[in-house]
Parts: sequence; C-alpha cells; structure tokens
Amino acid sequence: WLEVARGAWLSAPRPLLVVDDPCIASEVQQLLEPGARFAMSPAQADALIVDLGMVLAHAGGAAQECMMMSGWDHSTVALKARRLLLFACDMGWAAVAGRVLPQASAN
Repeated sequence: WLEVARGAWLSAPRPLLVVDDPCIASEVQQLLEPGARFAMSPAQADALIVDLGMVLAHAGGAAQECMMMSGWDHSTVALKARRLLLFACDMGWAAVAGRVLPQASAN
C-alpha cells in the first residue's frame, strides 16, 4: 500500500494501482476518461481498482500478504476475479481479462 499526502487534505484518499503492463494501465485509465463506456461513480471505480489490485497481487505470488491485508480467502479472490473478468470482457479489456483469468478459474 502507498499513501501520500502533501499540504492540507482536501478529499478522501483514492486508490493507486501500479502495474507492470502498459496495456493494463491503458485499459484501467479508460475509467477516468469523459464519456467512458460505463458510467461509474468515483466510489465504484475505486472499489474496482482495489479489487483489481488485490487480484493481481494475489496472482503475482503475494497471496498470503493479500489475504492478510484484505481478509479475503481463496474463494473470495476467485469470486472477485470472475466479476473482474466479466467486466473486462464487457469493456473490451483483453490485457486485464488475460491477467485475471487464471484466478477466475480457480476453485
């Protein structure tokens, strides 16, 4: 987790997703573009980014750390991954779909 503050706090904290794949970054960036395909509130976009970050970290070998931070078990990670996979398919996000697919197919 990363938390940064400078000067006075003007708003609630927002999640930051750092990925090693520019295609994933580009796809997730679409959430912030005006006229996005799916209208989401900032809270919904934040929840999606947190879920995606946890699923990606879990897939990247940090499963124990993610489960400790989030309180999620393997079945919860798989459920979140399935939801993210559906959303990625609806959005046409091939990179996100490809990265969450192994977690989505887990038991």
